[in-house]
Amino acid sequence: MPATRPKYPFINRSSLAILAGIIGGRRRSFRSDACVMTSRLKTPIQVHGSLPDFDAKPWLIVCNHYGRPGFGAWWIPLGIASVVPHEMHWIITAAWRYNDPLRSRTITPLSRWFLRRVAHVYGFTRMPPMPPHPQDIGQRARSVRAVLRFVETNAHPVIGLSPEGADSFFGDLQPPPPGMGRFVALLAKRSFRLLPIGVFEEKQRLCLSIGAAQQLPLPASDSKVRERQMADFVMHAIAACLPFQVRGSYA
Repeated sequence: MPATRPKYPFINRSSLAILAGIIGGRRRSFRSDACVMTSRLKTPIQVHGSLPDFDAKPWLIVCNHYGRPGFGAWWIPLGIASVVPHEMHWIITAAWRYNDPLRSRTITPLSRWFLRRVAHVYGFTRMPPMPPHPQDIGQRARSVRAVLRFVETNAHPVIGLSPEGADSFFGDLQPPPPGMGRFVALLAKRSFRLLPIGVFEEKQRLCLSIGAAQQLPLPASDSKVRERQMADFVMHAIAACLPFQVRGSYA
């Protein structure tokens, strides 16, 4: 119901200062900016569950991805980054892709430029947008290698990922695109632990439901089995953190 939806004021002095910093291109702390942005919410974020003790092992934090009029999907990483006590390396889209020609020719090129700035300022990795295009295969491979370089050069990497890779305007959990399971398998081989977080709105609040931390399982040897195994493992972990009605096919 619209009456139960919280409001997300985006244009204010703090957000304009952050935007200016992004355009200026100087490195910034995403966690610090997330804390500033979420502090502007009329009602504080409601956190269900508790965070694990982030030890020396590498971590993969996964969440659902959705948007609606009045709620931009960027509030999802902002909310998570504001409660996780570590600087996170987010994998973000390289552009906002649309079906209609007008926005594809105007907003998409602008978003590509802006998200390149965001990735530079916060040290994120950009991934080609969904739905996948055949010409994006090379860039997708380069993005995966960039994430692995980050993992290899950081003692305690904490990676943030929304496996769906695109908005669900109905709020229900969607299957991830092909290749996501193979990517997670690469992290599983590097002893990553998984922390699922479900994000939803309830009683005029943005809610974060923190699931149980668990070790990513060792992937199967067969490539097709490995893709399905790892994707299902991650998506069911996220679904367990969400209200039943928005779990989609993972209910």
